[in-house]
Amino acid sequence: MASKAPVAKAAVRPAAKTVARSAGEVRIIGGQWKRSKLPVADQPGLRPTPDRVRETLFNWLGQDLTGWSCVDVFAGTGALGFEAASRGARAVTLIEQDSTLVAQLKKIREQLQASAVQVQRGEGIAALGEAFGERSVTPRVERIREALAEADVQAEASADIRVPLWEKLIFLAPIAGLTAVARLPVGPAWAHAEFRDAYDRAAAEIEAVARHEGVAVAGDVREQKHRYLDNSPAGMRTSMMVDVAAGRPLELEALLGTVVRRGRAAGIPTPVVATLYGALKPLERGGSTS
Repeated sequence: MASKAPVAKAAVRPAAKTVARSAGEVRIIGGQWKRSKLPVADQPGLRPTPDRVRETLFNWLGQDLTGWSCVDVFAGTGALGFEAASRGARAVTLIEQDSTLVAQLKKIREQLQASAVQVQRGEGIAALGEAFGERSVTPRVERIREALAEADVQAEASADIRVPLWEKLIFLAPIAGLTAVARLPVGPAWAHAEFRDAYDRAAAEIEAVARHEGVAVAGDVREQKHRYLDNSPAGMRTSMMVDVAAGRPLELEALLGTVVRRGRAAGIPTPVVATLYGALKPLERGGSTS
């Protein structure tokens, strides 16, 4: 879990169970839901982070996480993510591949009325690579990948880390900007052909900028992202849409502004991205939208 999350890819797997049997519970340690108990399902391989370990972690991170964005990958019980939300994190995403645990996480979210928490079914994968210097999998990157593998965390070592980063941006920037402008979750917005067309055109603009910068994104990257959105849960919400609705500051420059500036510098038109950027600019610092 971190305020700036590693690249994550989602993959749907068949459900193995439909009912979660309780095998115990863990508690939230601090914040508005302090002492609230979270059930631990009787699921193979589920190993909740112990209270003492979480207490140490949040002593390092700080007691007040106001304004943070957090991702709890392989969420399981959701203890880390709900702990972060309890301490004021503005946006928390729980990613879990087991359908039974996903259902339990959604139930807990409703019980706590945790509006800042999103639950997504998928498989978290960390992408690792050198940000500067040689475009290769260096020994230290491989050592980190091996350490994560030993901890049962899936990670991919990339010879050019720019590739997964830009492929993520090609997906995220258009869908975040468009759902924020529409004030709608992905499902209701994606149902409209005009919305899908706007998404495809924005994604093509970002791909053009990436290729101009020498980043060899996959030839079918936009088709991949389109298929993913075709099969996404109807209620899935982007953090930017949630932030607009709540009147919170936006990560506008990191997602849309950078594309506009890089495109302008390269002489590459980005009209759809630029329109989204301009439409959301007045809301960048947060505040009421009424």
